[in-house]
Formats: sequence, C-alpha cells, structure tokens
Amino acid sequence: ATISDDFAAGDTKSADFGTVTFKKPEVYVFDVTEDNTTTATGWTYDRSTHQIVVTVTDNTEGELIASVEGNDPVFTNSYT
Repeated sequence: ATISDDFAAGDTKSADFGTVTFKKPEVYVFDVTEDNTTTATGWTYDRSTHQIVVTVTDNTEGELIASVEGNDPVFTNSYT
C-alpha cells in the first residue's frame, strides 16, 4: 500500500492492503516496513519492521477461519 498524501504535524494515516485470500490452513507471516526513499532534509524515518500474523484454521465444516495478530503497526516519523 502506498500513501502519498501531505502530512501535517501530528497527522495519522491508514494504509489498505486490499483483499487477501487464503486457500489452506496455515500460519502466514507478513513483515511490514515503511519504504523511505525520500532524502528530504530534516526528516527522520521509522526503520522498524512490524509483523502481522494470520492464522488460518479449518473449522471442520468446510470453512477456513482466520485470526489476526499485530494488524495495527504504527510508524513514527519526525521532522526537525
């Protein structure tokens, strides 16, 4: 997901990764990072990596059930 909006001090933005389809029971791990290709003077970018873990199980009734952990990563950038 890409966010290219302008930000003001204290702004918070959300990213949408679209629909993800899982076809079999498994644990899926997604590493989420911020792509900081900007070299603008004065900016410090968050270089952390956050994991989103999706555990897909079969409920024995023909349905796959997903549970999600870590689906609220926060990246904090600053300007001085």
